[in-house]
Amino acid sequence: MSMVRLAITCFMLLLISSELASADPASTFSSLLEETEKVRGQSDAEPEPEPEPEPEPEPEPAACGEEGKKQFVELVADQYYLWYQELARVSPDDYATAQAYLDALTAPLAVDRRDPGFSYLTTKAADDARGATGAYVGFGFRYRCDNTACFFFSDILQGGPAGDVGFTRGDEVLAVDTGKGYETIDQLIARNVTTLELFGAPEEGVARGFRVRKASGEIVEEVIEKRELDTPPLAVEPLLLPREGLSPVGYLNLRSFITSANLELEGATSYFKENNVTDLIVDLRYNGGGYLSVADQMLDLLGGLVAEDERSFWITHNDKQSDLDQGAVFAELPQSMAPIRIAFITTGGTGVSE
Repeated sequence: MSMVRLAITCFMLLLISSELASADPASTFSSLLEETEKVRGQSDAEPEPEPEPEPEPEPEPAACGEEGKKQFVELVADQYYLWYQELARVSPDDYATAQAYLDALTAPLAVDRRDPGFSYLTTKAADDARGATGAYVGFGFRYRCDNTACFFFSDILQGGPAGDVGFTRGDEVLAVDTGKGYETIDQLIARNVTTLELFGAPEEGVARGFRVRKASGEIVEEVIEKRELDTPPLAVEPLLLPREGLSPVGYLNLRSFITSANLELEGATSYFKENNVTDLIVDLRYNGGGYLSVADQMLDLLGGLVAEDERSFWITHNDKQSDLDQGAVFAELPQSMAPIRIAFITTGGTGVSE
């Protein structure tokens, strides 16, 4: 999964898809901001007043207003969203907030799980923190939904609210209390509940109740509150799986492509290299995404020796931004290993954090 991160001073819109990324966010933001201002200025344009002597400088706005955010969402979604032709035809005037407008725009893509909440608004500070260390405010779990409308915990962060009450990976969520009493997953889907309503705002103290079926069959109900958390990039330490008469198999469970994963990945490949690992398992089942640059480094660590200068990935944009398509090649790093076989364990969908 690739990610485009589009930001202006007061907020950031994340539009994430399986084939969307940007090479130069800074220049993209500048051009988008200029276009937004042009669009805003074209409507209700009035003649400029005669200049007055020594006018007082206008104070800079403290923050973007909700209308400005909605206009920005509309512009970016139309120009950069991979499936822009499938966005809902809705008016921003019908929605009180930019997030509500974005949810309505992308609703058609949630049905087949192409965008089940991947597009959202956040602050630049919060996004930078999450991209660097995985820091965010949440319940401390990742979840997946399958084709039978079942909702499972795919990962539980160590020391998080969900782990504190005994929730574990594989537990099935049967119902959620958003403040109006417990509603089953089927009931929530039937009324098109939004991700924001289901889990609440990313603020400390926001609480939700979860009715959960444990692996033993026991059904429990727990109310948990969001708090600030850091996401360890590796779910477990790199492992060596012994084989009789052969070198061990390496096992790497990567939880996030965040900046702090770079050192962990370098340490893992160095460890595997020292132990003559030639067969490797990379577990991405619980990966929540992150930076393309980190994924690029992982590819170089795993393939830089055996596939140097061969193409490692290619990014495809929508037809409006095809001039931004780009790729990279494998490059050798000091910690690069030379595996003979690599098995990637993935799932049919992508895990989502809360």
